[in-house]
Amino acid sequence: MINILHTKSKKVKMALEIKRTIEFNINNTTHLAEAKSIKTIQYAEAIQIDEVKSIKTTHLAEAKSNNTNQHAEAKQIDESKTNKINLIAEATIETFKNNNIRSLRPYILSQLTIIMTTINSLLTQQKIKTVQNINNKLNQMPYYRNHECISGFVHNIASHEDAVKDILISENLTQFYTKHSKKVIYEWINDYTLSNNIMPVNTFISQPCGPQESPDFIVKFVDGTVLAIECKSSSSTIPLYNSGGIKHNYFYIFSSQKTNETVTYMGSDIINEIQQKLIDDHIKEARERDEILNKKLKEYDTNSRGVCYYTRPMIGQSGGNKYTNYFTHTNKENNRNSIMDFIMK
Repeated sequence: MINILHTKSKKVKMALEIKRTIEFNINNTTHLAEAKSIKTIQYAEAIQIDEVKSIKTTHLAEAKSNNTNQHAEAKQIDESKTNKINLIAEATIETFKNNNIRSLRPYILSQLTIIMTTINSLLTQQKIKTVQNINNKLNQMPYYRNHECISGFVHNIASHEDAVKDILISENLTQFYTKHSKKVIYEWINDYTLSNNIMPVNTFISQPCGPQESPDFIVKFVDGTVLAIECKSSSSTIPLYNSGGIKHNYFYIFSSQKTNETVTYMGSDIINEIQQKLIDDHIKEARERDEILNKKLKEYDTNSRGVCYYTRPMIGQSGGNKYTNYFTHTNKENNRNSIMDFIMK
């Protein structure tokens, strides 16, 4: 099993290397495109060899396993993925042998596009599987208080955030240590391509904007997409957002002491874009009124005490359990799975 995992890991790394090579080659000159195309085909051959080894390894594992049916299904899926790349690579290599390489530029580029599409498809499938596993594990978690463990079980987990981090690690995501400004982190969240060549794939950053700022994590999946994760906990069935607000593109993990359960959802499941704009406009107007007020307060500061005023936004929810109970809400199950739609956008 270790060999299988290692082989699959090598396959993903090789696939990512091919993807980067292809994206560079397509925008290059004819000479560079031809030269790099040969290198890309060599990578394709390497994948072909690697896939053959993977299948042989899988066969050996199956021979030692009692779960014959499960391994047979896994092998069928693995062989199907292998054949997609192998057929393209074999056809391209055979054409190279029988034709002049310089005259084959259109054919080379078309084959590279097909290979890149296939690789992207495989990476997306791997991302979907990883997110599904993480989401399932999160929704099985008991209650954890943020920054302090308070579940009733005996363990060494120190906080809600630590419990979530353990789940990320269990899905082969590695913690990445780096320091960047909040502005940069928010840019990555809104446009993951800006994190290219900085944050490796299959990694996560804990407290990327500091311990007092959201999000609690950002995760970069195997296909390069970035997801912001925010941990919430409460003694009741409704989380507190306070002045931080609700971010529509954040993945929330809410843990309740009252139910000893955890539920997941996207921020867009709680607040829509129109509501967010209304709040943003109101806050902007309040800031402008604050500025006018503070000028007057300074003008009449006869005690020389520097009294000033600041309007702090507080985001809450009201209307009773029908609207505020995250564990009995009619949209609970749909919200739980909305992460899958979000990561495919």
